[in-house]
Amino acid sequence: MTNKELSLTIRKELKKEGYTSKDYRIRVKDAGYETAVHIYIINPCVRRSEVEKIVKKFQDITYDERSMEILDGCNTFVFVDYEYGLFDELVQPYMSTAEEIYNSDKWNGKTIAKNDKTAINYFAINQYEKKITEWDGSFKCSLGMFIRCPKDLAIAIWRFKNIGTIYS
Repeated sequence: MTNKELSLTIRKELKKEGYTSKDYRIRVKDAGYETAVHIYIINPCVRRSEVEKIVKKFQDITYDERSMEILDGCNTFVFVDYEYGLFDELVQPYMSTAEEIYNSDKWNGKTIAKNDKTAINYFAINQYEKKITEWDGSFKCSLGMFIRCPKDLAIAIWRFKNIGTIYS
């Protein structure tokens, strides 16, 4: 399959699942003897994990049977990520709150946001590692995600307010 055919096939698959060209852009390039597919999400309300589930079937990687090393040639790698700078303007209203939470010890172990179903809890593991988790009120708690800077926290808060989850 040529790069153009692969791109069209992936576009058709995404269209079948309800995504339009306003939600993503795709670039398929040769990388030596490999093919690299880059899907950039340009709609912040689209969850990356859902797009990854759809397009993972197009990834084809050959491994050595013993060492599990990736073999050169004929591999197709698929990468899905958000467009660089997509959240910069969206999270500005949340940045001061995120900076206060991130730089203060008083929020450690406390709920920082909640809606009808879930609450977001914040944990400062040490000076450099912070974590937030989604909790639905049961004894089950999600694994959470690490926060490396106030902007990461602001993005998670934006997602929670607009999508209903901290996860991309």
